[in-house]
Amino acid sequence: MLSTKAVKELEIKSTKYNISCGTGNGLILEISSKKKGGTKCFVGRTRFRGKQYGCYIGAFGDGIGQFKSVKKANEEWIKRLEWSDETKQNPNNFGKRELSETKTLGDAIEAYLKKKHSEVKATTFKDYAEKLHNFVLKNIDASTPLKELEWDSDVLGRKEIIRVIEAVRDGGKGNNIDLSRRIQDRLKDVFNEAIRLGWMSRGQNPAIRPEGETNPHKPQHHKAVSWEEVPNLLKEINLNRTNCHPMSVLSTKLCALTFLRAGALTRLQWSWIKKVDGILCFEISGETSGLKRKKGKNDHIAHHIPITKNIQKILNILEQYRDESDYVFTPLRESRYPHLDPCTPNNYLRNIGYQNKMVAHGWRSIALTNGQEKLGANFEIIQRQMGHLVGDKVRKAYDHSRMLKERKEFLENWGNLLVQQGLLL
Repeated sequence: MLSTKAVKELEIKSTKYNISCGTGNGLILEISSKKKGGTKCFVGRTRFRGKQYGCYIGAFGDGIGQFKSVKKANEEWIKRLEWSDETKQNPNNFGKRELSETKTLGDAIEAYLKKKHSEVKATTFKDYAEKLHNFVLKNIDASTPLKELEWDSDVLGRKEIIRVIEAVRDGGKGNNIDLSRRIQDRLKDVFNEAIRLGWMSRGQNPAIRPEGETNPHKPQHHKAVSWEEVPNLLKEINLNRTNCHPMSVLSTKLCALTFLRAGALTRLQWSWIKKVDGILCFEISGETSGLKRKKGKNDHIAHHIPITKNIQKILNILEQYRDESDYVFTPLRESRYPHLDPCTPNNYLRNIGYQNKMVAHGWRSIALTNGQEKLGANFEIIQRQMGHLVGDKVRKAYDHSRMLKERKEFLENWGNLLVQQGLLL
């Protein structure tokens, strides 16, 4: 064991170095550089759950919190090692208040949402809150201690999180894979925030996917039929063999005509119809969910859907279902949404036999490809109509042209092309 005299005589060098204390349990003495004051500190080195950790014990000296000999520092280090072995916790947590025993899942979700409130758009924040409350807290009690949810916990642990994820997926008869993936992502972020706050142990996030683990929720390209299959798809949409509500059919048709993301389409409001640059349009706020604008960066930029003759025909039919709400698409039944459920167009496509063949988002790739190939439309015009912000940073910042005249012409031609392929309005 290193003597006190030997510690005092250790040379202060221009660079930091360390020396073993000779205790046989990983206790070392770190000597900082002259530039850093040349302090001598005791540090315990050990492996915990397969990783190497350094645990600060204290400085060499006679002051408060200091150790005047290797023997005294080693006694403290042994105490921490024994505590770690008994509690199965990182020795760095020794002496700290065990917040994981007092902090709950509800606390973690509250802290996460408080942090996100100022970071994301209001619609995105609402979506996060709804998912956590409706799918997580309805399956796991908010008062559940975070310690019981840690990956290695023998009480609940990772298996409890997997249970919730699978319940979400299977609640949709195995079809809610995307939703379950999003729930898992939210939970991962919630637990990461709890770890950041010191409420859970590092490396114990139960919602992460380990390296090498097959991800059943791996995002895939949005499925879309080929152009040759479009006529049959439109035929099935028109026929409505499963006798779905007309609102489902109309939302699917409007997806085809506008290739709006379903999240934005189902949130359309009658009051958004106005003349912009002399053209009648839906003016959709950049903060609307489904436009994929970033808060504080480009969510101030609205998106416009010029109202063509074909789109107007759909709106005329929808007028029949108009109620006191301002939403174009009203809920079909009691719903957590004040408007049509964004899943409706996808559900309709699945009901008519296009599961694993076509999703509502697929109209975007169909329009982008065939708008160029069949109509000779300009790539940028289609991009703008898809809601993409085109150009480099300078152009995005200073080019405020909307090119609505050209975009309306393209939408008119696109709608007519779909009618030629069999779309009934």
